[in-house]
Amino acid sequence: MCLIVTGESVCVFRERVYVEGERKSVRDSTGNCLLYECRDRQMRKVESNTCPELNCPESEQITLTDRCCKVCQDIDECAEGKHYCRENTVCVNTPGSFVCACNEGYIRIDDYSCTEHDECTGGLHSCDENALCFNTVGGHSCTCKPGYLGNGTVCRAQCDGLCHNGGSCVAPDTCICQQGFTGKRCETAKVQEKEASDASGVLSVLMFNASKAGHQETKYCLDELRWHLLRGGIYHSANEESVDVLETGKMGKCIDVIDFDKSQIVMARRLDIDECSNGFVECDSRATCVNLPGWYHCECRDGYHDNGMFLSNGESCEDIDECETGRHSCANDTVCFNMDGGYDCRCPHGKNCTGDCFHDGKVKHNRQIWVLDEDRCAVCSCQSGLVMCRRMVCDCENPTVDISCCPECDPRLSSQCRLYSGLLTYNSGDTWVDKCQQCQCIHGEVDCWPMSCSPLTDCEFVAVPEGECCPRCISDPCQADTMFNDFTKTCVDEYGVTRLSGSTWNKHATECSICQCKNGHVCCSVDPLCL
Repeated sequence: MCLIVTGESVCVFRERVYVEGERKSVRDSTGNCLLYECRDRQMRKVESNTCPELNCPESEQITLTDRCCKVCQDIDECAEGKHYCRENTVCVNTPGSFVCACNEGYIRIDDYSCTEHDECTGGLHSCDENALCFNTVGGHSCTCKPGYLGNGTVCRAQCDGLCHNGGSCVAPDTCICQQGFTGKRCETAKVQEKEASDASGVLSVLMFNASKAGHQETKYCLDELRWHLLRGGIYHSANEESVDVLETGKMGKCIDVIDFDKSQIVMARRLDIDECSNGFVECDSRATCVNLPGWYHCECRDGYHDNGMFLSNGESCEDIDECETGRHSCANDTVCFNMDGGYDCRCPHGKNCTGDCFHDGKVKHNRQIWVLDEDRCAVCSCQSGLVMCRRMVCDCENPTVDISCCPECDPRLSSQCRLYSGLLTYNSGDTWVDKCQQCQCIHGEVDCWPMSCSPLTDCEFVAVPEGECCPRCISDPCQADTMFNDFTKTCVDEYGVTRLSGSTWNKHATECSICQCKNGHVCCSVDPLCL
């Protein structure tokens, strides 16, 4: 039943009058919640979606008459000081949340702070043309665009170490090669192997590798520190071998070696060669080279993941379909198009799209800037459907503005590494030992690798002492960490029975004593769990 009250369109539902747009929730005979809204003088059923997950305990969840889903009981965050409003704002309480309103005459920076001047759109900034400008309280900050590196004021193209052999990166993934090299990444030397073989001083020498039987024929050239293997005109690393030479050579100079025998060609200590920057490695275009001490690996780029083959050159990296998997930020009015290594948010023909983004279950407006709920020190922005996030820039002129995000006035705080919930902090470039691993902080990321220990020679038995990381020579065969299963090295027990290497038995009349034939010796110990 509908009627007109004082000229306003209303509805009557269950003996109560509802105005246009007002809602009412009721329960049907089975207990399901139904939501109705007064529209065009009729109470119409509203299709309700699945209720969202609430971030408050059940004791604080209440049911309102105008909705089916429960909501968190409203807390006045403004009055209780449980808000994040910063300078030049006023906290305004809203049902279940709060908003930070800018003071009169100020413009919004993000959801929680405002500034007096819009330096970014007003052309009052110092950002590079390849950087994004973000307004801050009393100023602005600059962040290089994807594909560029720098401090924001100066941004240089990033090629992720793809420009080999001294090539220059002039734009993202674009290299200009030095003379003598060619290829998209300057990875190929123009000189042919035949020309290199005929060059003065290049010899075919036998490489003796102490870890492998036999030998192989190779050609070597020497730089000031290390050998490089020349194969097909392309340099490859051969950093586990060294050769005694009559003279040292400059980069690319090929020299003679002493008359060959295996005493002149021996295993040398591992010397770290940056295979990535020196052009020894050619990763697939979908992967980037990551240098490690004594080694390297090709890591899938952003937008790609390994298909499970884990090929060393990165050929097993395949594109992630962000559109199919829902890992995109395109809002409802745009269409997600998958691209190689990423995606794009496109506006259908004839439709006026807003450029809004969909992030963490919420729609963000184009050019909107906000702080992550789970990380108050991270700022995100919506750029024509794509979400970009960055760490908050610390204000060194007033470092107490946000002590949780900027405990120190350090513009390179994002380059630090924090371990054990922040108890230990290392600056970029610092190295340390942790659990027998050598670790280094590299631009905010911790890279660890097994410690390299000096090789032990003339040792019959070795063991790693307690509290140490590297093995030592020992004389006690029972304390050795390794056991050689040599069937010719047998043992004779107390009864005169011959035991094979590796066999174990209980010592006579002592059930808790266990003996083992180890390295040709009888080694007995007491089992503490047996006592």
